[in-house]
Amino acid sequence: MKRLTGLDWPLWASAVCLLALSLAGAVAITHFDDPNVGFVLLLQSAPYAVAAWLVVCGKPDTATGGRALASILIVGLAMRLLLLPGTPISTDIFRYIWDGRVQAAGINPYLYLPSDAALTDLRDSAIYPYINRADYAPTIYPPASQMIFYLVTRISEAPVAMKAAMVA
Repeated sequence: MKRLTGLDWPLWASAVCLLALSLAGAVAITHFDDPNVGFVLLLQSAPYAVAAWLVVCGKPDTATGGRALASILIVGLAMRLLLLPGTPISTDIFRYIWDGRVQAAGINPYLYLPSDAALTDLRDSAIYPYINRADYAPTIYPPASQMIFYLVTRISEAPVAMKAAMVA
């Protein structure tokens, strides 16, 4: 096993801090508009800035460059996977699910506001109450996004399914 030398250990320490703060955030965030979101993001900015500075200022080395990139991608993926089962911090995810549901009913999501009487039969207590801009804006998402929303909701309308699709 190779010993951590030079700038390796600060990068790994930053990665561990970021993962720990992501886990703490996943546990601490319990509802929409939770003020802890900003606090966790502020805390994460310090180890992120250190890691970014170390990567930018480090010596370019083709032998370790690929390993560094892989490490960055793995830590980034792990940070997102930690948040999958947690409370969504934005209502956007519910709009994605709503748009997929509307399309599955054969209705164009650009034509109606979610609060429109034409969509009454699609409303439920799990998704509809959390839709953003339900009473004043039709969907704002482009067609390629709409295709993804439709496909994901044909598998599951659970927020965790949509979050997993967004991570992928």
